[in-house]
Parts: sequence; structure tokens; C-alpha cells
Amino acid sequence: EAWAAANGYALRSGYQGVPLAGFDLLFVDFSGTPLQVEVKGYSSPRLRDVHLQVSQAWRATDAASGTPPDWRLFAVLDSDSPSPSEQILAATEVVDLLGSGGLQVKGGWPAERPPKLPF
Repeated sequence: EAWAAANGYALRSGYQGVPLAGFDLLFVDFSGTPLQVEVKGYSSPRLRDVHLQVSQAWRATDAASGTPPDWRLFAVLDSDSPSPSEQILAATEVVDLLGSGGLQVKGGWPAERPPKLPF
């Protein structure tokens, strides 16, 4: 939330408990433009150890191809250390990493698309 506020976004609602949402938090900027953020925390310092759910990988893929709203991956790496690092990746970066093996998907990628949700 601190990153979002520093970048002009306010938290609108959480979707952590919504199955297949493809993101955790919904933010809006001051003009009302939404931003979906998937948050991952890993004790590993390596981004390639991060595993997305299938719905998160598909949401990144859709956002990268222009399907609104915008989407970001917020990864906290080395989370158990005194100095964790944050990586904020755009959907296009996530799709590139999925294709190169720089990010993983639970169950493997590519994967069957989950059902569409009404939001």
C-alpha cells in the first residue's frame, strides 16, 4: 500500500479471498483509473523462484495484451532478511518472464485458462 500511495494510487478493495481473481488488491488513481496488483512474498532472493497461480498468469497475459485494467506483480524477495527487496513488474514483463522461465506457474505454463469472472 505504501508503494501504491507513493505512486498516486489508493486502495479500493482486496480480492485475496476471491478464487481465480488473478490479483490481490485493486487500487485506483486520482482520476479513477484502476490498477490490479498481485502481491507475492518469498524468502528466496531470486525472482525465478516466484510461483504464480494459473489465474494470475492469465490475468497478466490479458493485461499485457491490452485488456483493462492495468496489472502489476509486486514481489517481495528475501522477505526473511533484514533488507528484503521489492520488484514491481508490469504485465508485459511478467509475460516475458513466464515465456523464458524467469517466473514459474504452479502446475506449469502454458496452462488451461480458468473460467472468466464477472469483474
